[in-house]
Amino acid sequence: IGKTTFSQFIANEFVSINEYSYVLFLDSIEAKQELLKKENRNDNINIYKFYLASQISTGDNYQTLSEVLFRLNMDAGNFLLIIDGLDEIISKVPHFDVDSFLKSITSYSSEIGNTKVIITCRSYFWEPTKYKTEEIKTVDLLPFSLNQATSFFKKCFENEIRKVEKALKITEEFRLPDEIGAQNFHPYVLDVIKAIIESESEVMSYTSAFSSNLLSARVKSDYIIYRICYREKYYKDRTRILDLEVDEQIRFFSYWSI
Repeated sequence: IGKTTFSQFIANEFVSINEYSYVLFLDSIEAKQELLKKENRNDNINIYKFYLASQISTGDNYQTLSEVLFRLNMDAGNFLLIIDGLDEIISKVPHFDVDSFLKSITSYSSEIGNTKVIITCRSYFWEPTKYKTEEIKTVDLLPFSLNQATSFFKKCFENEIRKVEKALKITEEFRLPDEIGAQNFHPYVLDVIKAIIESESEVMSYTSAFSSNLLSARVKSDYIIYRICYREKYYKDRTRILDLEVDEQIRFFSYWSI
């Protein structure tokens, strides 16, 4: 829930107060393609090999740091390293040893000890991993509460009560299930609802970006579902989930529900 967005926020804050530092943003989805080619050699992936795989997969290997320079700059804290979506590696790359990978991060920070690394990962894959809390701190990102959702819409619509109420009414249909009955909402869904309310016709006018034989862009709930599924298929024009177009996702969930 907002893992990439939150890490990008931290990156912006880091650069603003560290004028001569850099951010290395490593996308696990891109690194995964290169690591999958290695098959059985993936049980010894350290932080540098991961960095190398990411650079090669994106075609940036012409400016890749040597391992010595990478270690020195990482240890000195000259850059903030962001590894986005480690769960993609854990779930898809055979023989990937999470504990060994995490230990390599601390080993690369054994001299000055000023290393700065952010790892985003779905908690389902992270919780079974054993690590020392004094070395790696964990932050859980939670969904928006009803109060946070209300504050979000009030800020977006500058306290126009009619629009806020309309947004909250749509939001109610997309409440996340909670064992104790709390009302929680996915921030991305709130953002899509904001865009719908901002549209004069209350449906998105750029229907060319909407391609579905099962959902209608003129039905608010359909449009929101489409955007959620599209987000899982594509992220910044890059494929996230292979071989599942939006309508295929809808067919699967429809079949599952009955």
